[in-house]
Amino acid sequence: MNHKKFIKRALQTRQDNGLTIFAILAGIAAGAAIAVLFAPGLT
Repeated sequence: MNHKKFIKRALQTRQDNGLTIFAILAGIAAGAAIAVLFAPGLT
């Protein structure tokens, strides 16, 4: 069994998951900002 390959794959998967979570949070933040800017009567 090649341990280096396994570790590299595990780290890559973790990095992808982190990037996905970051992208989702960024999307939520952008959506909230747009909603605040364009929602009438909330301010």
